[in-house]
Amino acid sequence: MKQSSPEEQEFSSDSNRIGRLAALALGGLILLVIVALCCLGGGFLFGEAASRLGRTTPSPKADQETATAQPTFPSANPTPTLPGVSETVAPLPTPSRGVTPSPITPTRAPEATPTVEFISVTGAAPGGDASVTVQTMPAATCSIASTTHPAKELGTKSADARGRVSWSFAIPQGTKPGQHQVTVTCNGVSASAPIVIK
Repeated sequence: MKQSSPEEQEFSSDSNRIGRLAALALGGLILLVIVALCCLGGGFLFGEAASRLGRTTPSPKADQETATAQPTFPSANPTPTLPGVSETVAPLPTPSRGVTPSPITPTRAPEATPTVEFISVTGAAPGGDASVTVQTMPAATCSIASTTHPAKELGTKSADARGRVSWSFAIPQGTKPGQHQVTVTCNGVSASAPIVIK
């Protein structure tokens, strides 16, 4: 078997050394490329994740506004509204200050005017008794006069609860027979009627 010369052995050793160095250099280059690709890809992924996180993560201000927002509940008694009808609420009248109400003075009902109506008039002969009955107001004060007694009244009386009052008086002697007149006055209202002396 032929042995290599020292020159050949040295050349072969150098070739092997150069091959190893080339392989190491190529491996290092490949490793650098891989590291660069990993760095670029990681940065891209990190940026995408950060952008997504920024879009999906609510801001503290939004959380505060959401937390402080008051819930709105519907009215317990909603007022029904008709289409085309507007509801107008009239303002309440404002009481005026400094106005003194005037006192209310009670008014009396007007007193009824008494009437005098003759119920009966009965004449008599001289020396006999004549009689007169009238209808007026209850408790009215009434007086009677007759032409048979020209010089005096024949008496004052008060009407009863029904408003009736009666008189009986004597016809004086010497009274001329025929028609005479009696007058009754009650509370200032007078009425007259004929009386016949026989």
